[in-house]
Amino acid sequence: MHSMQFNIRISSNCINCIRCVAVCPSHVLVRNSANRMVEVGSLGRCIGCGQCAAVCPTHALHHSAYPTEKIHPFKTEDCPTSESFVL
Repeated sequence: MHSMQFNIRISSNCINCIRCVAVCPSHVLVRNSANRMVEVGSLGRCIGCGQCAAVCPTHALHHSAYPTEKIHPFKTEDCPTSESFVL
């Protein structure tokens, strides 16, 4: 159990791409098997890494530790490739 309590909310503009589910290392976010919607499961397991909020393409996931204005867009083309490293 972690000492900090976080709040995670998923708004109606969620497109259920499940990116947040895939990146959550604590398995806090789950996809409901009945309606296929992303839901907050065991919030007490959240470690506050913010990966879920960062990866959301529609900003539908709201994490109390990461307000929207703190999240920067991620562009794959800005990342180094293996070819760019000199060994």
